[in-house]
Amino acid sequence: MKKTLTIMIAMVMVLVCVSTTAFAVSNKSISSSDVGQTVTEQESESVIRYFPFVYSDADDYAWFRENIIQSSDCEVGYLYVKDLTTGEIWKVLDFQVDYIRENTEKIYYVFNGNELGVTDYAGTTFKTVYSSEDPITFVELYDEIVYLVTGSDVVRIDPQTDLVEATTVSDEINFFLPVEENAFLWSSDEDVYLVENGDVSQQCLLDEEVLSHQYLSTEITDSEEMSDVSPYAVTVSQPSLPLSEYPSGSYFTYNGEACTNHGTGTCSYTGGCNCKYYDNSIQCMGFAKYASDQYAHRSSWSLPSGDSSTTRVTLSTDSEVLVYFSSLPKGSYLRLANSSGVEVHSVVTIYVSNSTVQTYECNYSGACQVSVESRSLSSFRSSYRYVTESLTHHFDDYTYINATYHRADCSSSGCTGYIYESHYSDSSSSGSCAACGASGNISIIQ
Repeated sequence: MKKTLTIMIAMVMVLVCVSTTAFAVSNKSISSSDVGQTVTEQESESVIRYFPFVYSDADDYAWFRENIIQSSDCEVGYLYVKDLTTGEIWKVLDFQVDYIRENTEKIYYVFNGNELGVTDYAGTTFKTVYSSEDPITFVELYDEIVYLVTGSDVVRIDPQTDLVEATTVSDEINFFLPVEENAFLWSSDEDVYLVENGDVSQQCLLDEEVLSHQYLSTEITDSEEMSDVSPYAVTVSQPSLPLSEYPSGSYFTYNGEACTNHGTGTCSYTGGCNCKYYDNSIQCMGFAKYASDQYAHRSSWSLPSGDSSTTRVTLSTDSEVLVYFSSLPKGSYLRLANSSGVEVHSVVTIYVSNSTVQTYECNYSGACQVSVESRSLSSFRSSYRYVTESLTHHFDDYTYINATYHRADCSSSGCTGYIYESHYSDSSSSGSCAACGASGNISIIQ
């Protein structure tokens, strides 16, 4: 059933108080062109400049507190923005919020459990855009369109026209993701449905292959589309990802063909079927460990001191996905869990942009098939809410090899790995490599 509602908007002006704390909460004047801007490689290692967050003292938010926010003066439950270039933090609203969704100009926030508001990044104005009797359980943005879930309704809001439309779907929705301006995915169990133009009577049950590679992820098979360069460390690394022995479309199996033993009870963590195993792991986990080690020229899986991050990390907003992935060196291993906290997948990082995450993985489509997947930030956090384990190596001990490459040894204690990189410069006017000092025609600019 589709019904049209009238939107009630209350405009409120808010003055942000000046604080005496170290991060100086203050009124902000930010132009629309500034907010959400991509910081160039020369200015910062961050992919974004303004990082919005709702401060939390939860254990699974420790990574962001310690590595990004780096301030003990924030209050739990309040919305802040940090300028990742200057380090300044300011409180956006003077009341607590439940959670947020953001685009490059606006931050939408749920407060009191059942109300949706919107503010600019400066916090100079805010307004309530929707109130409901039931709690708001999901909020997602697709371009300028706002979707939310409350009770059995999926509500679509067009801020340009103030049109609000609600579609009654189900009494229980545990997964929701818009995929077009007038289409969304939803699920109350393991089955996922596609609803277009608010017409539930014509909703389509999606099979796993269509869901995975048409809506949640895009499999990249063209080598020209695979990104071997990260936006925060512009280098060309050898060996590249994907590994030459396991290109996209190959299988991590003993005979190089699809494994047909999944679900038969014959596969175990030490093999027992066509699935290859590595470090007592098979399928996605075994492959991700293997690929991460091979990329770093390591022959066995171990957790060198300083390389392993086993603290649970929650990825609840697009900005959190972006900032977290931007901190990871290429070739990092991640173990991922869904919104229920159940570990479901392992991947190796390749690339992050301000809109997508690119990973190298196995068994996403089943049968131990290897693939390179590109997911939008919202799709990634909708599928994988938690990082339960990560392993990253830091390569910054450089040795000149030849006119093209230098070797970068792993600098973490206990790590014996290394990678090869092309020489690169800090600027077009420099004739020497910024890493190893090699002189010559340096074509890659960091």
